[in-house]
Amino acid sequence: MFYLCGDWNSLCGDMLDYIPGVDSLPERHVVDFKCNTYGSIFCDFLSDVSCCILNGRNMTQNDFTCVSTRGSSVVDYCIVPYERLQHFEKFSVNRASTLVDTVNGIGKHDLKGIVPDHEATEHDDRSCMTTDDILDSEITSEEVLNVLKLSKAGKSPGCDEIPMEMYKNPTAINALTQLAELQITSAIATVYSKIT
Repeated sequence: MFYLCGDWNSLCGDMLDYIPGVDSLPERHVVDFKCNTYGSIFCDFLSDVSCCILNGRNMTQNDFTCVSTRGSSVVDYCIVPYERLQHFEKFSVNRASTLVDTVNGIGKHDLKGIVPDHEATEHDDRSCMTTDDILDSEITSEEVLNVLKLSKAGKSPGCDEIPMEMYKNPTAINALTQLAELQITSAIATVYSKIT
């Protein structure tokens, strides 16, 4: 389970981040119709890995993510796996200037000098597990198999060009499960050692 947010430098416009007729996702409400090559590559990547753009879906408010003197655009996206999309409700993109006005009262600060006006995103996560539940639970072979099932047949996961079908046998699934658990345990230990 993951949720990624960032400036992807990709202008996706109304390009599809899923395969019509294969994937069943709600349409995105688009505010920026500009596209670039990075956007095309990004959307192809998302459909290959069964992830989608949260911006414009399950939303209460959508807006540009960067407003500057050169214009407005959407280059900052929140990305979620297809199967997690229904867990994110009331997604909104809020301009920093609006948040400052909300917190400090409208007109208390002259915000004209704050350029560009970047965004902050927020959402309600309907997941039944808390962060502690997730961190305390072990990764299961069923979870690994479910992730592998999301991968498209005939696709290679990386430069090793090993087909996904190779990973979908019990021996590989057990090895991947142990590797993932070891990596999580190691990462938690590293973080813990830095804060203590």
